[in-house]
Amino acid sequence: MKKIISTMAAVAALCLPAMAAYDGRVDISSNNNPIGTTPGGGGPFVITIDTSYGFSPLMQDVISHGNSFLSYCLERNEHISLSGDQNYYGIISHSAKAGGLAGGNPDPISRATAFLYSQFRAGATGFTSNQAKADMQNAIWWLEQEIDNGVDTNPLTSGGLSLVNMAKSALGFAQNSSTDVAVRALNANGAYGVRVLNLYSNYNTTTGVANTARQDQLVIVPEPSTYVAAALLMIPVISQVRRMRRSA
Repeated sequence: MKKIISTMAAVAALCLPAMAAYDGRVDISSNNNPIGTTPGGGGPFVITIDTSYGFSPLMQDVISHGNSFLSYCLERNEHISLSGDQNYYGIISHSAKAGGLAGGNPDPISRATAFLYSQFRAGATGFTSNQAKADMQNAIWWLEQEIDNGVDTNPLTSGGLSLVNMAKSALGFAQNSSTDVAVRALNANGAYGVRVLNLYSNYNTTTGVANTARQDQLVIVPEPSTYVAAALLMIPVISQVRRMRRSA
């Protein structure tokens, strides 16, 4: 039995997304959203994973949800170019890094941000119009403390506020200002399969260091616990098979 457990643990480890110096290369283009976002522009943007380059198992999991998808900015003081050859290097993590007007570095995304993005990517009712897409960026920036943070006091739009309140309700928070700090501070930590795609313009193949940070985006990745659970669920099955062979 110990041998079986050891074997399954090894299988579970193999199933887990492998770490890589960078997870893949992506192109970014405009979604041609005619509404615009207040304040300061922003997404959504079209992220396309360039499969002509190598990519990690973790990026393969992203691809399983779509090789091209809409995503959103997490920081207001980093930028991306929407002209020419993009080919940004992407590293998947739980946090925005090297940028942002507040929240620290690294800055883990909030569970509310993860909830809203998961609903958006699922095509839930109320997330598909151009106005709703613009409101999403406003809500994400508020939740990630990029607006209304003591540095910049641009308020939530009415649509952004509605999305924030929707997230608060889904997570069990009261829909009033008394819960603002708590809902922003509740880290996602992979909830809803949502992660951060940290983007960089350059990657040194000799040192393995990515540099020149660009605007971080959101992606959907299956939750790691899914892999472990799937492997561990096989342990009783294998044990039963072994007992049957012994009794035969």
